Amino acid sequence: MQRNQVERSRALVRISGIIGNPRTGERGLLPIGRTSWYNGIASGRFPQPIKIGPRMSAWRLADIEDLIERFERGDRSASLARSPLPAREV
Repeated sequence: MQRNQVERSRALVRISGIIGNPRTGERGLLPIGRTSWYNGIASGRFPQPIKIGPRMSAWRLADIEDLIERFERGDRSASLARSPLPAREV
């Protein structure tokens, strides 16, 4: 594996890099809102975050790029989550 591939597989991206920041006008990789993003994680459609601090999460760049490729193929139903959240009992 070449160095760039290793760096890509280890790279992490924060939420603002994925969905952007409406306050600053920063554009993200995906045109999706924060609530929709977290709902997708909870349902297992989007990848789970990695905790990198007590109040900080990030996602593997490779997982986000895989998600974008999946959307480009039109495959919106397959799950990318490594470990989906268990269903809540009511």
